[in-house]
Amino acid sequence: MPSRTLATNRVGQWRFVSRKDRQNPFAEVEVDVIVTGPGGRSWRLPAFWAGDKGWRFRFAAPKAGTYTFLTECSDRTDAGLHDRQGTFRAVAYKGENRLVRTARRDRIETRGGRSVAARAAVALVALRAPSATAAVTLPMATVPPYSRLETVQRMGTS
Repeated sequence: MPSRTLATNRVGQWRFVSRKDRQNPFAEVEVDVIVTGPGGRSWRLPAFWAGDKGWRFRFAAPKAGTYTFLTECSDRTDAGLHDRQGTFRAVAYKGENRLVRTARRDRIETRGGRSVAARAAVALVALRAPSATAAVTLPMATVPPYSRLETVQRMGTS
């Protein structure tokens, strides 16, 4: 049974507590976490020292499904950090994209309420918020066959 549920592409954080006192935990021990997702894909993530005896790791699941994790500590005798196991479930994100929203299949409405053609919206997002371009989801039929950069150049020269 999964211990918690997260939305896809949202960062979750887990905490582990060492059972040993250490003078310099950051230098004395290394902790990795192996996360395995649906379909068997796995990621090896470093945990980080979070003060006192605490260690943490963060992960954002890329798709919905059940994930497992297993910790590996360089000090295998520390039961608080080594061989800890857990599961969590990722579900599809159901929130609102604050940058853009779909008004119709062939148009996108910006946050200000302005409706633009989907082809132009790809360039609009690329110009105004380059880091957010991955958040725009359009039906494949509306995406032009050329790259966003070419779209921006074509719009600028038209």
